[in-house]
Amino acid sequence: MSTLKVDTILKRTGTGTITLGQSGDTIDFPTGTTISGAGANTPSFSAKLSGNQSISASSYTKLAFASEEWDVGGTYDASSYRWTPALIGKYNVKILIMWENEVSQNKKLQLAIYKNGSFYADVENIGSSQAGADPTLMINLDLSLDADDYIEAYTYQSTGGAVNVVGDYCWFQGNRLIGV
Repeated sequence: MSTLKVDTILKRTGTGTITLGQSGDTIDFPTGTTISGAGANTPSFSAKLSGNQSISASSYTKLAFASEEWDVGGTYDASSYRWTPALIGKYNVKILIMWENEVSQNKKLQLAIYKNGSFYADVENIGSSQAGADPTLMINLDLSLDADDYIEAYTYQSTGGAVNVVGDYCWFQGNRLIGV
């Protein structure tokens, strides 16, 4: 393996320098352990429900993702169930929920992302499942976020009664995409 050591890289015109990120950036390719600054995909988090959550019929309900699996950068608030990335950038947000044994005919099951307290995007299932089925909904979306934007997960169902989402199979995750 070869090593390239330089103090400055000049532009082809010979004026100015090329910056490979922000001051203090570190990329440790041999070990893969350290990536920080503009080249990093942090902040990132993963949160789950603490247990099954009962969802009432015919109203949007915020999903209570209170159990953090990780929170690199300390940007997920497990008490308000919201993520505020704290850095301007492009982000990937993923939410998955599983409904517990829901077999209603022609009723809506919906999963939604809210940005800054307002509806942003959703996925839904209108139809029926066989007895014993656990319908699952997932959103995987790339977003452009400001430092103070916040993301929350909501769900809606129109089955006529309360239905559980299964805590062990529901999660909310987000991470900065490398670069800006």
